[in-house]
Amino acid sequence: MKYRVPIATAKVIHSVHPPSYLTALLKQYVPESYHRSAGQNAGKGLLCVPKVSKTKGRRGFTYSAPNLWNSVDPDLHTPVAIETFRKNLRRHLYSGIYRD
Repeated sequence: MKYRVPIATAKVIHSVHPPSYLTALLKQYVPESYHRSAGQNAGKGLLCVPKVSKTKGRRGFTYSAPNLWNSVDPDLHTPVAIETFRKNLRRHLYSGIYRD
């Protein structure tokens, strides 16, 4: 799930013609105010994670896609070919597992 959901999310975000039913579920995060300490890239590429009250709600695409997308390295948020994204995502996930 930590691999497939970010790939599906990248396809929706970076696709020229993404499916409207999935696009409606994802909303870009826009900070309410600008802080100089946050820098110019504050909130760039992030998605809003909706609040859910039940464990069942955390399994849905509406919650899990933004949550997992925001947890990956921000360098992966830049639009690239899907194969390059997959390779970089694998590298990112394996570095978290095999960290010394």
